[in-house]
Amino acid sequence: MISISVIIPHKGPQWQLDRCIESIPQRDDLQTIVIRDEDGRGAGWARNQGLCKAEGQYVIFADSDDFFHPCFNDFLDSTKEETADVIYFNADSIEMGSGKPSWRANHLSRIMSSTDSAWQERHLRYHFTEPWCKAIKLSFIKEHNIRFSESKILNDICFSTQVGIFAKNIKVYTEKCYCVCNHADSTAKRKTNDRLLDYTRETAKANMLLIKHNVKHHHSRMLRPMISSLIHLRFQSTHRCWKEMRNCGYSTPTLLYYIARYPRDLMKLVIRKAQAGEIF
Repeated sequence: MISISVIIPHKGPQWQLDRCIESIPQRDDLQTIVIRDEDGRGAGWARNQGLCKAEGQYVIFADSDDFFHPCFNDFLDSTKEETADVIYFNADSIEMGSGKPSWRANHLSRIMSSTDSAWQERHLRYHFTEPWCKAIKLSFIKEHNIRFSESKILNDICFSTQVGIFAKNIKVYTEKCYCVCNHADSTAKRKTNDRLLDYTRETAKANMLLIKHNVKHHHSRMLRPMISSLIHLRFQSTHRCWKEMRNCGYSTPTLLYYIARYPRDLMKLVIRKAQAGEIF
């Protein structure tokens, strides 16, 4: 009987995929699914294809350039008698090439280290929007018909938001079982107009889901592309970002309200990144 299905979208170098697969324990109760994105349809499409092939009680999503730590095997053992809709586990991160520590998993580690269980659960549900480090019950995904967006960037934010909204019970496993590899040419760091719009649209859609389900959480980073475009005097991009948010259901007064409340420290961060040529 398959307990866990690990779904890996793949488009990068073969050695990265080989390293990822080699880090997964060889077990009779584990299914590894690799979806090759040879036509450039994106990781969201690949993950959805993997869901169609999954047979495990739980599914875990991994990126092909990341890998699992040996303690992942202990985590798998802990899921055998588990009934939670979602089990979150911890991660660390390294820089691709140098192997030096990276910042990519710091936000997750900060949540995991909190002694305030209510704050921790809230942030895991609504703030931690990456697809990795979550074992999600497959029957739960099917019940709520949760799928990834097929956008060029942030295809995971609406998926993770719905998981957080609908999960009746969650469990937290604080061991660092996963390693996120940070590198300069990742998809998330490619700054094009299409990706700016995708970033705005997907965060806006996630926020509208939170509003619809009366969850008092709001991703203020939705405004980053528009504010950055405005700082660079790219008025057409600014207008298109505004239009995307309006198309997702935001009213003009609501958008002006969120802009007025945009945290001062985040505004300073966006300005600093914009001046350095970094959109996000």
